[in-house]
Amino acid sequence: MNSKKGAIELSMTTIIVIVLGVTLLILGLVFVRGIFDKLGGLTEKSFLIADKELQDRIGASDRIYVPGVDFELEPGASTTITIGIQNLATNDEATPSTFKLEVKPGDEASKRLKVTLPPEQSLRIGQSKGLPLKVQLPEGSNPGTSYSLTIRVLKNKELYDEQSIFISVKKS
Repeated sequence: MNSKKGAIELSMTTIIVIVLGVTLLILGLVFVRGIFDKLGGLTEKSFLIADKELQDRIGASDRIYVPGVDFELEPGASTTITIGIQNLATNDEATPSTFKLEVKPGDEASKRLKVTLPPEQSLRIGQSKGLPLKVQLPEGSNPGTSYSLTIRVLKNKELYDEQSIFISVKKS
């Protein structure tokens, strides 16, 4: 009889150890997942800061700066692209110029993108500034689908410079 009691105590101890082990494992996994979620957000913020810094250091002869050509988003997600603009002087200019962004879709599918444009900006000669352009993919976009946009910068209502970008839907 003593041997059966010992076997029951041993199996109860084993069950308690297994339950505690599984509980600690789950808590550890939740903790690690939280850290990686925060790390992903910090990484994205770091790249945005780096893009802003590059935009601030726009080259002496660059009219506009777009931080990349290819962007990848999940269906329904949005991103803000900071377009750097520098007012390069010409001989007949003495006053600040008005700059405006225009976006033209590259094809019929690209017309489904939701684009939010910033207001017009006035820049003095030699001044540079970043203008935020928000682009949102439509809900239910198929993974692998690509959209194209042409970002046009108008200076005093005339074409100043333009850049094409591509936005693709992330594959799961």
